[in-house]
Amino acid sequence: MPRKPNMRLRLLLEEADWGPVQCARAIQALATEYGLRMTCTHTAVRGWLDGAQPRPPAPGLLLECLSRRLSRPVEGREAGLTRAPSAVVSSSWDTDPLHKLRQLVRSELDFPHGALLGAGVVPATAFTLPQVFLPAVSPLPEADPPEAKEMQAMAVLFARATEQFGGTGIRTSLAVYLAHSVVPKLHTGRSRQGSRQLVSAAAQLTVLLGGMCADSARSNAAQHCYQIAASLAADAGDHATFAIALRAMATQAHHQGRHGLAVRLLAERAVRSAHHTSPTVQAYAHAQLAVTLAPDDRSSALAEMTRAEELHSKAPAVPGPFTSYSAGALHFQRAQTYNALGDHASAAMALETSLRLRAANEERATTLTRARLAEAYLRLGRLDEALHCWQAFLIASRSLHSAQADARLSAMHQLLRPYARNPQAAALIERARSNAR
Repeated sequence: MPRKPNMRLRLLLEEADWGPVQCARAIQALATEYGLRMTCTHTAVRGWLDGAQPRPPAPGLLLECLSRRLSRPVEGREAGLTRAPSAVVSSSWDTDPLHKLRQLVRSELDFPHGALLGAGVVPATAFTLPQVFLPAVSPLPEADPPEAKEMQAMAVLFARATEQFGGTGIRTSLAVYLAHSVVPKLHTGRSRQGSRQLVSAAAQLTVLLGGMCADSARSNAAQHCYQIAASLAADAGDHATFAIALRAMATQAHHQGRHGLAVRLLAERAVRSAHHTSPTVQAYAHAQLAVTLAPDDRSSALAEMTRAEELHSKAPAVPGPFTSYSAGALHFQRAQTYNALGDHASAAMALETSLRLRAANEERATTLTRARLAEAYLRLGRLDEALHCWQAFLIASRSLHSAQADARLSAMHQLLRPYARNPQAAALIERARSNAR
């Protein structure tokens, strides 16, 4: 049966003033931007015009190319594509954050037929903010409207649940709340008095969703969350949440192995944005900048870490996911900084301090810290202490639904392979396998 030509796609290419050659070049350039290994030729584009359906990730790349070229969202149906998601979440800072949030939560609730969260890697341009992005506004009013209070209370509940059980099992619940409660409130409340508090609370919930996505091995979705949260915080004039979102974005990029200039500038922007916020938020931003600087600038990294510790010592003890920064978390950042500097002995001592200072309600963080300390001990040749830490990690990780905990478990298996003849190491590996069954 002959294929039916894709007239919708043909009309879009005409609107874009592209032929198959120009379209193929744009797709190839975007694939390179995302770090994807794929080839797109004008022959393939001609085949799509004749009715062939492109295979992923080409449909998403095609939609994003057309959206950029035409300066408007182009959806799969409009382009006559059946294998494409319904829409593309733009990585541009110029896109309306509420529109992007709606698309993002749709993707969480209707994956993989919802929104396309990029093609696998957030482009470097997403880390480059406009120079004048956060307007100078008066502080948020102290009296929050009832809707904002509800959202703040839900943020506390979601943050606590994530810390207790991991982000993988909680992520969808937060996406449902954002989709069916928060986004409609923002639509109806943007013009009312108190709208800034609503937008600020929504930004904080979106930061939490980003953390859950990161803990679910959905790194690209996490970066979109942080970018959306930063944009919402900017709209609300909320400097603290803005700085926290930028810091989270820089942290996630670091975890993905991205250590370039754009990520460093993002971490520096978080520090500058936090300048007029509480010592807690400032310490949080300076600590990540120390980690970011460590691979290239030892003295500056250590200076930033010292600054973070000074600020932390002045920070008031205010409980809450956006008003507290635990001493255990601060020393974990110290360990990351020392590791990047190649000082593994100091990193191990920082992790020991971090573990000692972890609070009882930091279950997930404590578990991951134990795993990192075990790895540090093994790096220093302290096998018995490493095995002891891993034993505690295995017990605690049973209650976590966390991709980060799973990654540390995989690292344990790999690191213990050279010690397979050691009876204690072999027993630990077998116990891990039994837990996985």
